[in-house]
Amino acid sequence: LIAMSTTENRQTIAIDQQKQQPYASLLEQFMDFSITQPFDFFANSEQPMKLLGAAILATILAVSTACSCVALTPQEAYDGAQWVSRVLIVSKREEIVSDFEQFIIYTVHYITVFKNIKRKRHLCTEMRTPKETATCGVPFLEPGKEYLLAGSFDDSDEPTINNCLQILGPGNIPEWKGVPSEIKTKLKAGAFDSTLQR
Repeated sequence: LIAMSTTENRQTIAIDQQKQQPYASLLEQFMDFSITQPFDFFANSEQPMKLLGAAILATILAVSTACSCVALTPQEAYDGAQWVSRVLIVSKREEIVSDFEQFIIYTVHYITVFKNIKRKRHLCTEMRTPKETATCGVPFLEPGKEYLLAGSFDDSDEPTINNCLQILGPGNIPEWKGVPSEIKTKLKAGAFDSTLQR
């Protein structure tokens, strides 16, 4: 009887270990989780909880990459911009560097440049912006239309634009014909620059 009981106990322990093994394996996968391959853990797992985990991870990534802008007055936006111009959009195309680096490249014509901190250099006729508005991109400009744009320069001194640093406020980029007359007047008169120099 003692021998039978011992055998049954061993069988029970073996069954328990088999039941626990998938969860132990899942834990090991999670501990080995690499940020460079964020979805491998969920893709390789056969556990039902992988869907919940993937949803949570996607939510975290979405929140962490969401565009968040500080409201600025036109003067503050002008002061913070490295260049400001009335721009005609000639064409646009996509540039995909990787899954996490996707851009819209605009070919433009500068009708009037109101500000350029690199005065000795002409503004490049191509400007870059993130492809998605979630990453503060401005992908919605249309060829053949004119806009008031403000932006900065990247490491190659090429102009870039984002949703936050715009004269009329974050995400507010009307066509030039829709820009308030008082803003146009101040830009043409150099009034924003005069305030900056005080």
